[in-house]
Amino acid sequence: MEFEASLRSAREWVDARYLERRAAFGWSERLAKQIDHVFLGAGKAFRPALLFWTRAQLEGDFSRPPAPIVDAALALEFVHTYSLVHDDLPAMDNDDFRRGKPTLHRLYGEADAILAGDALLTAAFEIIATSGGSAEWKVAVLARLARAAGGAGMIEGQLLDIHGDSEDLERLHRRKTGDLIACAVEVGALSSSVGSASPTSDFVSLGSDLGLYFQIVDDLLDDAEGTGKTAGKDARSGKKTFAADPLAARRRLAELAGATQSTSLRLGFRSGAIDSLLFFLSSRKS
Repeated sequence: MEFEASLRSAREWVDARYLERRAAFGWSERLAKQIDHVFLGAGKAFRPALLFWTRAQLEGDFSRPPAPIVDAALALEFVHTYSLVHDDLPAMDNDDFRRGKPTLHRLYGEADAILAGDALLTAAFEIIATSGGSAEWKVAVLARLARAAGGAGMIEGQLLDIHGDSEDLERLHRRKTGDLIACAVEVGALSSSVGSASPTSDFVSLGSDLGLYFQIVDDLLDDAEGTGKTAGKDARSGKKTFAADPLAARRRLAELAGATQSTSLRLGFRSGAIDSLLFFLSSRKS
């Protein structure tokens, strides 16, 4: 499948770029070991893959992108990984496993995990600032990443999740999960030679809808073994999730699938391209 090929390439490309750049960060041996644990070969690299895939739809070229674009994907995955490290902390989700491995605070303690997450977040912006892209492109990417990861984006979603004060699950998850996924689509468009300095609202809508689709599937997977996380944890902790009404959740998935198909056609994406992506999201096991 087309998107699955993008996934395989994305994990390989961001890991290789991380290893190329790691020494330049100046991290201690201890910190580098911790970040290797949570980053290298960890997870699907869905957001980098989505960035590369979006650019490829516009370019018609699925080969490895230039280094600055791989840097942007690496930065995006750094931000996502930092969010997972902090999300697993006792003060938040208090989880023992992530991506099939012990969480960082279980191995090194809470203080080290907090600081490793901080290092990932700050390094993400360093990566883009020191990449070889044009100044205009770097500013545009930095602004979008900061917005998606900040207090009006992912952090707002985390706050709503922690305090349980949102009756609107869609708003919570469009912020907590969807904004960073939408950022991947936007940066993919920005990184295309046929894109523009200001991607249209259709790119934002596509990314946000894909983020919500991703999260609904994630909620439905919560009880499954083999996801790399503690099975059933959301239900036991009393969190509001889409899994509370599986039939309604699947109806919403069908609506989102229709919306993303319409948006992708307006954007001129390859026929069937969105189907490959939705198939991956709906059939994933972790």
